[in-house]
Amino acid sequence: MLIERIATGTLKAESLPDDYVEDGILYCGNCHTAKEYEYEIKAGASVIKGKGAMVCDCEQASLMNWKSRIRSLILNTGKTR
Repeated sequence: MLIERIATGTLKAESLPDDYVEDGILYCGNCHTAKEYEYEIKAGASVIKGKGAMVCDCEQASLMNWKSRIRSLILNTGKTR
């Protein structure tokens, strides 16, 4: 379950060689956007603090490009020559 992975800290950002940490947050060495975020979950009197993974801007662009290529391949599969 996602909330359990967040609470136990098992949802982590992948660190690459050019990445760097600033103010305790991991940043992409290529696009310089955050790959982590800090969170705070309040549950009654308890507060759980931690970090979660997020997709940096260049990884997001790469994913969008990949999705577009897959979509194009799927749409072109049914066409005749």
